[in-house]
Amino acid sequence: MGKFCKRDRIINQNLKFKIKILILNWNGKNDTIQCLESLEKQLNLNQSILLIDNGSTDGSVSKISKLFPNIEILQLRNNFGFSGGMNKGLNHLKKDKPDFVIFMNNDIIASDSFLEKLLNGINQYGKNNILSPLICYHSDKNKIWYGGGQIKLWRGKITHSYIRKKISDLNMKSYEITDYVSGCCLAISWDLINKLNGFNESFNMYSEDVDLCIRAKKLNAKCYVVTESVIWHKISKSIGGNLSFKKNLRKLRSTIKLINLHSNFFNKLTGILGLVIISIIHLPKILIHNSRKKHE
Repeated sequence: MGKFCKRDRIINQNLKFKIKILILNWNGKNDTIQCLESLEKQLNLNQSILLIDNGSTDGSVSKISKLFPNIEILQLRNNFGFSGGMNKGLNHLKKDKPDFVIFMNNDIIASDSFLEKLLNGINQYGKNNILSPLICYHSDKNKIWYGGGQIKLWRGKITHSYIRKKISDLNMKSYEITDYVSGCCLAISWDLINKLNGFNESFNMYSEDVDLCIRAKKLNAKCYVVTESVIWHKISKSIGGNLSFKKNLRKLRSTIKLINLHSNFFNKLTGILGLVIISIIHLPKILIHNSRKKHE
């Protein structure tokens, strides 16, 4: 018998991992169904999905349970936000702990090799790290939305690397090290997420992923983007788009909280000042966008 090639060994190792994919749904049954369709065909016996429904009122649970009878659904009575909903999912898993958890938005479509390539990254860099796929725009599958991120709290800035760049124009490494991993799709070991006590629920939406990664780094974890693993994201569908008042107000509040939690006194002053300046610069664009929407 000939020896297995390296790829065969990696795939065989991936089969040993017990993976649970946590997807949060809130009144988004159509997006969630498309997301589940893209994932279900990739799963092996050790990989499964837990759908956490955040108190939906659009018939999500009944529709999804009929279409996907083998997918476990945790039905919550209220909307606990991203952090609260995901943490309730983690508590639910304690009776049968997986090796790794993948947190995912419901408004994504996964490429056919997404899961295999992401798990290859775990084999490459070990359990004490956080990984993300390359996240591209659903509306333009060759355009990057998240290819890594930079945290500069002293300037009040949290930015995405390679945003709006074309994949075909770049020469990216297979694994890019980054300051943080986006909560849009975040893979982490059970041991590490347990040590971190899950997400900080004081972040109701936005920056909970950055906070998690900052806390993980204190435990010597690193963050990587597995660029060969790709998903496509329908940007900000649940909250009205990238230039909505609601989204930007929540991002502002969350970034202020992040600065206060993880900065010294001097960096708090410079960070909040920088954040105010950034917000003022972006305000006209937000106003114009929302004015146009009112007249459509």
